[in-house]
Amino acid sequence: MKKRIVIVSLCLAALLLSGCFPGLQDWGRQLVGDYEIWRYHAHGIGLVKKTDENSGKTILGPEIYAVSWTEEVIFLQWEPELPLHQGNPEEPHGEISYYIFLIPEEELLGPFDEAGFAEACAERGLTRPESWTIAKDLGQ
Repeated sequence: MKKRIVIVSLCLAALLLSGCFPGLQDWGRQLVGDYEIWRYHAHGIGLVKKTDENSGKTILGPEIYAVSWTEEVIFLQWEPELPLHQGNPEEPHGEISYYIFLIPEEELLGPFDEAGFAEACAERGLTRPESWTIAKDLGQ
């Protein structure tokens, strides 16, 4: 009987540690003010305005690939969702679209291709990001 309890306990522990239950590997990372990047399911990373401790309003998601931010603006790279078991999920796998989120105005601009993104930044006097943070790395 003790042997069965030990085996069942080990199996349950393995399931919990493997992340088989929803929500166990979800995370949020504050960028600026109430704006955060949330991973809210296995393949979903989005920009969210936090409304209370456990909820928020999605601004853009769920396929954010990379992000860069200042106190006034959040720059986002978005990509189409990768079909399961196709390609390397660690690398960009589709055509990247760019977005600009103006924080004071709470306005999302885009999607832009790379040239359109450069033009939109120039029109608004914004300095384009010199570096980007891969969104999935914010949870580590």
